[in-house]
Amino acid sequence: MDGRMESGMIYRRWWAICLSALAALGLIAGLSIAVARAALTGDDPNWPRVAPRNASESPDDEALQPSIASNGLGRLAIVWRDRQTGDEMQQIYASLSNDDGQTWSTPAAISTTLKNSRLPDVAFTGERAFAVWVDGDSPPSIEMYEAEIGVTSVRSISSPIELDITQARIAASAERVHIVFNAESSGQIYHASRILTDTAWPLAQKVYTSASGAFSSSPAVAVGPTGDTVHVVWEESSMMGEGEVFVMYITGTVQQAAGVAWYTPITLSEIITQAYRPGVVVDSQGVAHFAWGEVGAAGKQEEQYVWYARYLDGSVAPVLRIDPERVLVNDKTPTFVTPDITLHEDEGETTVCITWHGFRPGASSEEEILISCSSDGGASWTGPHNVSQSSGDEIAQGLRSIRSSVASDAAGRQHVVWQEQSGENAWEIYHTYGLNNTVYLPLVMRAGRGG
Repeated sequence: MDGRMESGMIYRRWWAICLSALAALGLIAGLSIAVARAALTGDDPNWPRVAPRNASESPDDEALQPSIASNGLGRLAIVWRDRQTGDEMQQIYASLSNDDGQTWSTPAAISTTLKNSRLPDVAFTGERAFAVWVDGDSPPSIEMYEAEIGVTSVRSISSPIELDITQARIAASAERVHIVFNAESSGQIYHASRILTDTAWPLAQKVYTSASGAFSSSPAVAVGPTGDTVHVVWEESSMMGEGEVFVMYITGTVQQAAGVAWYTPITLSEIITQAYRPGVVVDSQGVAHFAWGEVGAAGKQEEQYVWYARYLDGSVAPVLRIDPERVLVNDKTPTFVTPDITLHEDEGETTVCITWHGFRPGASSEEEILISCSSDGGASWTGPHNVSQSSGDEIAQGLRSIRSSVASDAAGRQHVVWQEQSGENAWEIYHTYGLNNTVYLPLVMRAGRGG
């Protein structure tokens, strides 16, 4: 057994004993109340983590749109958009770690085109990391590419319709790489899959056709534990301009010769009507875990919440706000909380963590990165903790922290990257990771809150 994992389990068991003793003394409720009170006053507790490091070191402070992935076996990858010395255009940069984030490779460009590159995403299969991104500034010149990090070849992804500047998402199994995207002009969700040994992508195929007047966007993708099932979530805007937006979910079975056979989609967010920017991960039992954001009452986009749901055996339960208190957002893109989700499994226990950005009413009007975790597979959640802590002295002149991405390493630690503003148009990518298991305290029960 890995020494870090063994020490982590001992640490968690020790805390479990302490929690039981505290519960007997009636102190757990007091801890929960303290966290709720902190949220109400705009003072989320700081997340115990290592000091953030500047992952991008962008000479012109143009680093944007980070994404992080882990293979759960010691390797991590970060990708982002940047313009570094000698670049005529903005490129996609990547950095790798082979020791669970202790040391990192020098950032290197993986895009090689003569257009501005943007909106990257990254995923692992085994030791190999793959990234996807889009090139171009406006239709009809938008193109989509995929590449293995550390390998020079770049592959174009064929779309049957004209592309727009929307993010493609990537997932991988032992045999295939999967990509989903939407094209802004048609508002439909498309999927493409490439066998790892293939050198070219087949033409992308439509996953779901929206009803007349409806619009599909912002898809995310995950692959089941055997690689035979693909899980896709997306935003679905309602018909007739009613302003309702739901999170839809569909699964499909991978077929070697004919792509993916898709099943009937379902709506995950039926109890709310303003659901945005979903994410999905799948555990080793095939259970799908979701996160998405919600715009507050009366369509107040600056007031938002974060939701979690789990899909198992044909049932969506629980469906709940992981934090009852709203966060506010500014008008810097993205103007949604854009939650990201990760999980880690250890001896039958599933820990799920979600990150997002925002600031509390009554606090400074600049976003921080927040994290909340569940150590029981999504049934209950910790109170949010402040990851970025930009108002402190660790990040010089930090103005706002947005667009987070999260991944879990082999020891069960959560690694978080985000876009940090240090000046009017100055942005860098920062990375940190949590100290083992301390994120689980204090525990706040959320199941059954529902809205």
